[in-house]
Order: sequence, then structure tokens, then C-alpha cells
Amino acid sequence: MFILGLIIGVIVTWLVMSGMADLIISICRGSIKDQRVNGEYFTPEQWLLNTSSAPLFTWCNFGYWRNVSNYVQACMNLAGLVADEVHLVPKDNLFDAGFRSPDQLLVWADLYQVDTIKACGLNIWRLQLARERCQAYPQVELLSGNHMQLAQQEDKSIDKIIALDCVYFFSDKQEFFDNASRVLQPRGLLGITDILLTQPFNVPWQAWLFRRFLTICRIPEENVVPEAIYKQRLDQAGFKLINYRDITVDVLGGFCDWVHQQTNTLKASIAVDVRLRLKILERVLRWLIQNNIVQYVLITAELKTTETEYNTEQENEVADTEATEDKK
Repeated sequence: MFILGLIIGVIVTWLVMSGMADLIISICRGSIKDQRVNGEYFTPEQWLLNTSSAPLFTWCNFGYWRNVSNYVQACMNLAGLVADEVHLVPKDNLFDAGFRSPDQLLVWADLYQVDTIKACGLNIWRLQLARERCQAYPQVELLSGNHMQLAQQEDKSIDKIIALDCVYFFSDKQEFFDNASRVLQPRGLLGITDILLTQPFNVPWQAWLFRRFLTICRIPEENVVPEAIYKQRLDQAGFKLINYRDITVDVLGGFCDWVHQQTNTLKASIAVDVRLRLKILERVLRWLIQNNIVQYVLITAELKTTETEYNTEQENEVADTEATEDKK
């Protein structure tokens, strides 16, 4: 009995000292606390994923891994993929509906030379870092808050809206679509990367596990819906679907491979609880992919135009053509 008690005591002590006990409790409660590394602006998981790059980046998306084996490059590629889908050009007024890393703002401002950028940041530490990183780019306006900041924008004042790897966190996705429809210019574009449900669950334990995963990740269950419902919601908000691409393998599959490689390579320098969190994320994502439960998709939608707006566009095009011919 004494030996059994000693073994239990050692195990409990290790669980508490390593942080495993807190992690297990958090998982049971359905939440995991945010952490920081030495007061810096990124979580341990972000550090682990970005650490192979110099200077240090703070990217925080799943990345686009086709022909890429570096996390930072994969994240930049996903940002570029969305920007290309909405045909981002220098004259655009862009609204970033929720940046999880200020590095993506530098992509819009530096690589795409966008005229004006309004970007929402919910976390104080992200906003602070974004202010530091974007000092050289006066076209970037940082908004403190979440996607609901879109409701404060003027009607028809924005050309493009991007929601990069964040829309599944939104508290009310339908309201986001409705607000986007109101503030976009006629035929304005909405570019989104999102997670969709592909099929109903066959057994109760799968549904339970999936709901726990969403709760831990703080993703509202009503945000992960099948393709048909998703398209219906866009249509109700006044959008016409332009493009729908399943990029699950190149995004979630590649991310899982990278996490597996990175956690093994840096095993000796990673706290046990941090490594376990990433391992759990990797295993759950692989299970979702292998069982075809979710899809990671790239969606481009165009705001529908009324007959009056269409006629106005036609008149403007004719006027521009005549003006060009007069100059010749």
C-alpha cells in the first residue's frame, strides 16, 4: 500500500509540476488558457511553429503547404492565395476582418501595396505588436475589436474584405455576412478561408468528440456547417459564390506533417504541456481529415448588384471609354 501511495504521489507531483494537470483540467472543462512566452506577444505554440525563421515571425494560421516545407512561407502562401482570389490591387480599400498575426498586414501593405487597410485585432498584445510592425505603413488603420467593427463602417465604402483563417471563430457569422454586404461597393469581393462540415456523424461518440474539440478551440458549433447551408447563408446576405475550393490536403494535411516534424525536432526544448497541446491538435485534425468529417475551403463571393447599380456601372464604363477616346 505504501509503494502504491508513493507511485501515485510521484505521478501527481509530475502532473502538477509539468503543467499536465492544468492541461487535463482545461480539456475536461473545454477550454485552454492563453499563455505568453516571457511576456512576448506570442503563445508557446506560435513560438514553436515560427522558431525556425529569422527574424522571428508571429504567424498564426494553418498555412498552404503545396511545394513548401517551411511554416512561415506556408502562412505567407495562404495569405497570398486569398489575396489573389479577390484580385487585390493597389487601388483597393481593404478590410481585414480579423488578423491573428500582424505579419499578414505586411503582406497586404508591402507585397500588394493596398491603398488603405482597416484591420481588426481583438487581443491587446496583437494590436500592440501590429502598431510596432506597421509603423512604416501609414495606410494601415488598426481597429480594436473583433469582426463586429465592420458594423461601424459606412455603406459601400470598402472594395474587398478578407477573413483569413478566422471566420470560424466569429460569434455571429451570418451578421458578418450581412454587414459585409452593406459596406462593400457594388460587385465588391469577399475572400474567406473556412472550415465546413462534410457529413453527419454516424456514431454519437464522434459527434461528442467533435463538439469537445470545437469548444476547446472556442469555435461556435453553429459556425461549422455543410456546404449547402453555407451557400444559403451567403445568398441570404446578398452574395454570389464565385469560387469554392477544397484545399484540405494542402492546408490541414500539410500543417499536421509540419507539427509532427517540429515537435519531434525540438522535443528537448519544448515544455511538455505545449508539446502535448500541439500533438493533440495534430491527432484530432488527422482524424477529421481521414474520416472526411471537415473540409478546409477557400471561398470567394461577389456582392450581387441591383438593376440600378448595374445600369450605373454600365454608364460609368461608357463614360470612361469615351473619355479615353477623346484623349486619343
